[in-house]
This record gives sequence, structure tokens and C-alpha cells, in this order.
Amino acid sequence: MKTLYFDCFAGISGDMVLGALVDLGADRDALLAALETLPVEGFKLLFERANKNGIEATHAIVETDEDHHHRGLSKIISIIDGSGVSGKARQLAKDIFTRLGKAEAEIHGVDIEEIHFHEVGALDAIVDIVGAAVALDLIGAEAVIGSPVRTGFGTVRCAHGDYPIPAPATALLLRDVPVYAGELEGEWSTPTGAAILTSICSDFRSMPAMKVHRIGYGAGKRSVESMPNLLRVFLGEVEDEQPRQVVVIEAEIDDMNPQLFGHLHDLLPAAGALDWYLTPVQMKKNRPGSLLTVICKHGSRPVVADLIFRETTTIGYRYYHAAREELEREIVKVATPLGEIGVKVARRGGGIVNVMPEFEDLRRVAEASGRPLKEVRELAMQAFMERNGSE
Repeated sequence: MKTLYFDCFAGISGDMVLGALVDLGADRDALLAALETLPVEGFKLLFERANKNGIEATHAIVETDEDHHHRGLSKIISIIDGSGVSGKARQLAKDIFTRLGKAEAEIHGVDIEEIHFHEVGALDAIVDIVGAAVALDLIGAEAVIGSPVRTGFGTVRCAHGDYPIPAPATALLLRDVPVYAGELEGEWSTPTGAAILTSICSDFRSMPAMKVHRIGYGAGKRSVESMPNLLRVFLGEVEDEQPRQVVVIEAEIDDMNPQLFGHLHDLLPAAGALDWYLTPVQMKKNRPGSLLTVICKHGSRPVVADLIFRETTTIGYRYYHAAREELEREIVKVATPLGEIGVKVARRGGGIVNVMPEFEDLRRVAEASGRPLKEVRELAMQAFMERNGSE
């Protein structure tokens, strides 16, 4: 699988993302041509070579005539919609700004439409975000993974005064992402960089086993002796069979009507749960209870957790990260004398590992035909074997 890996050892910002993706190989002329279609004037995007602690990198520089401009989300969305960038890049840019807007609205306790961006509403931030979306579209990776993110520490001057690092918007955007302050003072990750990263990454972990084809370096504005201020991006192939990272959520419950578990189980798929089950446990005070276990993707944990708190009587849960390896799966439709039945086929490395007729299809056909379910299952397996043998 064609995969991008963002190595945020020195944090992340919008200009670092843009520089790294161009350094990686995103078509510079196509990128500049796309940005020229933005219905705004007074900006110029330059790419210069920079050397950070002995490493050559690309520095993206946005020059604007704009002194200071506050824009609301709806105005920024209209600017993006009025551009000629590709539909995929346009949607990603809007998603990034919407993510920023939601974070700012939550911090200030107002509706998202009342938010007027300060730093990230300026023209240079718009160019950074739209440019990053265009560059990502040009590279065309199938998956994007991020590393743990350095944030720095101390204070940073914002429109409303001095804020602690990470700035409130950055901290909120990086919620549920592995972060660390590091030993160097200052703001190493910005809200723009955090919004881009969390909008494109499906997972955050150490670098997976991958066959690396290209490496790009995007230069930041800082210069320190102990570490290069760079964002490093790898592009390569990751085998589909690589274990995928999931979150396991657990909660013991001993004071809930068991009937409510059925309702919870009906709601879990829409919340992003991949799997879930109950295990009988003996709890303190010699009470019988149930251990609720839910497996979900990293980004789905907040939604799943909210659902658990809303629909159960638990007052807390624990979670941990685990690796999950999955077989390739597909549903194959086979024709039997009693009707069509779906068969789940699991493969590894191209070879068939397991075959199982879909139970709901078996039950539907059995009820319609009046035949025993086990007989319908045998017919489905026979039809699959005949079909597979003819391929």
C-alpha cells in the first residue's frame, strides 16, 4: 500500500508540511497553478533550499500584502469553493479548516459560525492549508500515518495574549494523539500543522515496516544547535498484512439491567466499533458482573467512549493500544437451487484461508424454502467449491 509517514520529531507547522511534500516530489508547477485559482490576491508562494544542521531541505515561504485579517469559517469555505483546485483537495482543505473551527469554538465556548480566525484566518495560512491539500492529492498516497508529535513548552504570544504551549487550539486538535513536550522550549507544533496532521492521518505510531521510495524534508523557521528544525516525510510501500493499530476499551459493569446491553450492541457499529463482546466476571463484594470489551480504530475512541457513558451505568473505562492483523475479505455470491447466498472468503497472500457462508443469508433461504439450515449451508459450500474450481 502506497503510504506516507510523517515523522514529527521537530513538531509540525503548515509551511513545514508544504515544504516537505514539495521536497518529497509533489509537482511544484501543478501546485502553483492550482493555488493561482484561489479567488484572492496579494500572495506569492516561494520555495527555497535551506540547510538545517547539515540537512538539505525545502522551505516554503508565503509572502502576502495582507497586514492582518480576521476571516470567519464561511468566508474561508467560500474562498476554497471558488478555487479551481481538484475536488478531493478542495474537500480536504475545507475539512481542515472545519476541524480548526470546531476546536476554536470549543475553546471559546461559542458556535462555530461565530468564530473569526486570527492567525489561521490570514492569507498565508489559507495558502499553507490549501497548498498542503493540493500537494497530498498530487502525491496520491493510499494511507497516511503520523509519528508521536513534539509540541515544545513555555508560552506563545497569540491574538488574545500569552498562551501556554501547546496553544489551546493545538492541544485540542492533538487530543488522543501521542504527544510529548521535548527538552527544547518554544512552540514546535502550530494549530495549522496539528489540523492538517489530524485530518489526514489514520493512525499515530512508530514508523511501520515499509519499503521507502522517497524522503522529503520541510524546513521550519527555527534554528537550534541541538536539533534540525525539520519535518521529515517518507513515501513507500507498506504490506497490507502489516498489523494495524487499534484501541481496546474495557469496562466492568455490575449494576445494569442486562437488557440494555442489547441496545448498546445495536448502536456500537455506527460509533465506529470494529468488534465488541461481553465476558462474565466476578467483581468485588462477590458480585457477578460483565466485562464490556470494545475494539475500535484510534480516531473512533472518543465517540465510542461517549456512547458507553451514555448507554451504560459505568463511571469509568480503561483503554490500551493493540496490534490487529486482518485477512483480506470479500463476499462472493453463489447460486444454489434454493437461491443466491453470500459466502465470506478470507485470503492471505492471494490464497484462500477460510470460507464461511453468511448466516443471515442461510437463515433467509432456509425460512423461505422450509429446508433445514444445515442443508442450506451444505448447498452453499458445494456451490462455492464448484464455482471456485471453475475459476
